[in-house]
Amino acid sequence: MPDLVKTLWQLIHEESSVRRVAKELEVDRASLYRSLKGGVHPRIDTVVKILDHLGYELQVVKANKKTKKVAEGKELPTEETIDKGRESRQETS
Repeated sequence: MPDLVKTLWQLIHEESSVRRVAKELEVDRASLYRSLKGGVHPRIDTVVKILDHLGYELQVVKANKKTKKVAEGKELPTEETIDKGRESRQETS
């Protein structure tokens, strides 16, 4: 998330100013600063609103890296193993 906030700051300063963006988005300048200050995770709708205003869009792209459990050599549960787990819990009930 810190990379996203840093990128938003860069885009705002490259395209305009915080004061102008806040005015055009009809939000208080202090609120915009609070939304983007370090250590804070801005809401997704805030991020999208800023990006849209600046002429950008947010895209979600599948990562090429494996999940932590797969990388550690542990298998992810399959439908078969999930069903077996349900059956064993029902038998003990």
